[in-house]
Amino acid sequence: MTKFTGKKTKHGRPIYVDEDGREYSERQVTVEFDRDEKGIPITDKDGEYKGRWINLPSVIDGGKEMTNMDHLFLIYKRNKFKDILGNKRDLKKLYKSAEEASRASEQHSKSLDKGQTKWEKNIKVKLVD
Repeated sequence: MTKFTGKKTKHGRPIYVDEDGREYSERQVTVEFDRDEKGIPITDKDGEYKGRWINLPSVIDGGKEMTNMDHLFLIYKRNKFKDILGNKRDLKKLYKSAEEASRASEQHSKSLDKGQTKWEKNIKVKLVD
């Protein structure tokens, strides 16, 4: 059973502990960004798709991990890509590839306060039509 530890990250996100005793606050996923609300790829004026990637925390209130990436994306989109927990930091940084986004996720993980659990390995997700 997931429990709140009473601690928060430097970004104000609650830290939870899972059944195995591992602490976490964010389990970040990398999702393809350039899609409209119906999941259709957005193209430039010439009709060419220029995909970008964004990192989003998948842990929501109560320590639950959101597994439906389309729904997670829409939640953040409706919230103007501000973190839905913590200090509402801006999550709009876009990356040209999933690999670049994954590296940025790892760097962010390393920047968390000393003694806090790192994010789980970044999950790469491509939203499908």
